[in-house]
Amino acid sequence: MKKELIISLCLLTVVFSVNGQTSVPQTVMQQVFEEVKTPYKYGLVIVPDDNKKVDSPSVFMYKNLWYMTYIIYDGKGYETWIAQSTNLLHWQTLGKIMSFTAGTWDANQKAGYIALQNPEWGGKYEVEKYKGRY
Repeated sequence: MKKELIISLCLLTVVFSVNGQTSVPQTVMQQVFEEVKTPYKYGLVIVPDDNKKVDSPSVFMYKNLWYMTYIIYDGKGYETWIAQSTNLLHWQTLGKIMSFTAGTWDANQKAGYIALQNPEWGGKYEVEKYKGRY
């Protein structure tokens, strides 16, 4: 009896929460679209060598320069690289920050991502410190 009551209450909660959702007005959707649209297409800003693939870009600002970490996939595994830019269009690759290793459980899978980036839209896009350190 107690189990049936708990299940019934859970189901009612789900039904009422789903019914309580409203749609986003078209004017709000248009406003969001106008703010994030990208009318200019520049193509790839990081071009991989040979048959490799580039994925998972994370862009941040540090000391008035833009940095991007990204993954290079070679068909077997992936490594994390970093590049630098002054204008977000022209990037200079600085090198690998996480490379393949031999004999470890993660030998072919080296993906690193920005964990403490300020995500505020229109903000500074800087990496945040934790306990005074990066």
